[in-house]
Amino acid sequence: MYPQMDLFLLLVDNDGLSDRRKQLEARESDHPKKLIGCAAIEEIEVWLLALYPQFHKGWKALRADCHPKETYCQPFLYSKGWQVEVGGGYKRAMKAIKDEWKGLLQRCPELSELLERLREHPALSN
Repeated sequence: MYPQMDLFLLLVDNDGLSDRRKQLEARESDHPKKLIGCAAIEEIEVWLLALYPQFHKGWKALRADCHPKETYCQPFLYSKGWQVEVGGGYKRAMKAIKDEWKGLLQRCPELSELLERLREHPALSN
C-alpha cells in the first residue's frame, strides 16, 4: 500500500496472549521484507518502566502482570507529577532512554531481538 516505505515496525502489547507472536509472524509473512513486528511483554509501558529500575521492585512480577500500565506505569507517572505534561508524562519519561538504552535492552529481551532483526534487515543494511 505504501511503496515509498522501506519498512514498517508494528509494536504491540502482548496482553497475555500466548499466540501474539504467531499473529505477528502471520502479518509479517503477508508483507515480506516490509514489516517487522514486536510484542511488548506484557505492554509497551513496561519498556518505559525498564528505564527506571530504581523505582520499582520485582521486575519479574512487573513483566508478568497483564496490566502493568495501570498497576505500575500510571502510579509511577503520578508519583513524578508527570501525568499533567504533554503526552501524559510518557514523553518526559522516555527522555531517560539516552542514558538507559543498554539497561532497557537487558531488561526487555524482545527489544534486543527487534534490534538484531533490524540490523539484519535488507532495507537497513546499507
